[in-house]
Amino acid sequence: RLQTDSSYIWVERQVGNEWQVVATDNSPDTQFIWSRDAPNCSIIEVRWNIPPDAAPGLYRIRYTGHAKAQGRLTSIGGVSTSLHVV
Repeated sequence: RLQTDSSYIWVERQVGNEWQVVATDNSPDTQFIWSRDAPNCSIIEVRWNIPPDAAPGLYRIRYTGHAKAQGRLTSIGGVSTSLHVV
């Protein structure tokens, strides 16, 4: 299912107690790579090329999408571990 009104990935930077979006799958610094490993198995790879002007701090990558199992579409998602940009 296409998410035409939203993104699949968000790169977020921690500012205080909140996470602020600094890039999405529409950004030239991100890549969303989808491949099929088997007839019923997809692999999603998310890449973020850290821009030279990225502010130092704590970042994470968030993903949402859909999975199909037994004919049913289910929402899925996840969050990476945090990474430090210096």
